[in-house]
Amino acid sequence: MKNKKSIGLLGGSFNPPHQGHIDMSLHALTAFSLDEVWWLVTPKNPLKNLDLYKTSYEDRILACQKIVAEVPISIKNYEEQHKTSYSFEIIDILLHNYPEHKFIWIMGADSFLTFHKWKNWKKISKNIVLAIFPRPGYNENVVFCKAARSLVKYRCHHNDVKTILTRPLPCWTFMETLPQNPLSSTLLRKQGKELKHI
Repeated sequence: MKNKKSIGLLGGSFNPPHQGHIDMSLHALTAFSLDEVWWLVTPKNPLKNLDLYKTSYEDRILACQKIVAEVPISIKNYEEQHKTSYSFEIIDILLHNYPEHKFIWIMGADSFLTFHKWKNWKKISKNIVLAIFPRPGYNENVVFCKAARSLVKYRCHHNDVKTILTRPLPCWTFMETLPQNPLSSTLLRKQGKELKHI
């Protein structure tokens, strides 16, 4: 019998990866009693400008591997392997390939505000638990955004998340009380710190 695990999935460009990504992952490990967190590095985000990808995919993978060397985070290149940049397709693949595991999708509040623009976002919400983490400047609008209003009756309070992976889907939570790291990849790129691991 295959070993059953609870795994957090954090998708993104990681251009560059930074301590904020690590903090979010470690908070998720503790809050949801996860066995692992996987970073799903995308070749390109369909909603972002292609000019962001001056740093090669291979270099971003290497940068991620370097920055997580001392923490329980694994770097995955599933989107490159399966030639897709859509989260709903990767989630379908993981659920098919690893039926023994339980997965939770980790995302920042900034991403959740535009979640309704993701391809097949409603399918994603029906297939995997969503965990929203606070991000400076975005938190006030989380519960009012389109996705939150659509999924309002499926919200799990942040004090009840220990059992979130056993709840029926859709299910989502906003971990609003957790500490916030102000770092962002956008800010670091503007500061010319493309692959300096902060």
